[in-house]
Amino acid sequence: MSTFITYKNFKGWIKNKWDSSGHAQALAPFFTIHETASKNQEDSSLWAWAYDRAIDKCSVIVWHLTGEWSARRNITITNRKKFEQIVADEVTHLTDVFNKYNVKSPRDLGSMSQKQYKKVFLTIEESVKNISKVRHTMRIEPVLGSKVLHHFFPSIIPVYDTAMVSKEVIPLIRKKSQNQEKLKSEGWLFKEYSEKPKMKKMMEYRLYLAFAAQQIYDTKRKILNKLSQRIANWYMFHGLVPGSLISKKRSFFWRLDAKLAEYCLIGAT
Repeated sequence: MSTFITYKNFKGWIKNKWDSSGHAQALAPFFTIHETASKNQEDSSLWAWAYDRAIDKCSVIVWHLTGEWSARRNITITNRKKFEQIVADEVTHLTDVFNKYNVKSPRDLGSMSQKQYKKVFLTIEESVKNISKVRHTMRIEPVLGSKVLHHFFPSIIPVYDTAMVSKEVIPLIRKKSQNQEKLKSEGWLFKEYSEKPKMKKMMEYRLYLAFAAQQIYDTKRKILNKLSQRIANWYMFHGLVPGSLISKKRSFFWRLDAKLAEYCLIGAT
């Protein structure tokens, strides 16, 4: 199965789908806050959200962004404290798991044992679901959870939405039956949820997450670096993040693999 992560698809997304200013500005403060926290942490862990009150500093940004995107409809201001507590709990838990298994990209998932892969994969899925459940809907939709967590872990957790992913990317994945068969045979996709209508969208997210991980794993690092550099150039041109953060190749800023998968899969539709 050929990879969709190509310059052609990336360019197609930039040209047709991207409100570049909105996407860049939304992620920029998370980069800066995490970079500051990483300088103050007591060890050299990949993810530093547990330090320097980084999650608390991001909570007001998350609340504003989810309101702007209408991603948290039905979550009233009286539920804000509960929402922020659940986000903090899930980000803290994912930080611990990703640091324990040294996960900075879905590429790392492909190098794990099947047991470790399933544990990390299900942890991501459960966190997305737990945050999404705060918004009461007829069925659990991973929109809210994936959008929130993507801003903390843009290299690992791809964004799911109805307009682009559910209506365009999911049909693209399912278009050829061998896509799903290959995911299952290679261990990327395991037993799905029961066919309850309430879990339909979570089933889509499981397929989407597995496919994005497989695509990143099968893409040469050279290509991912080239596409990351194009995003870095955009940030540098608009002065949205400190130059020191861009020059530090190990920084959070350079961990955008899941974002690249999202862009290219949408660009291929």
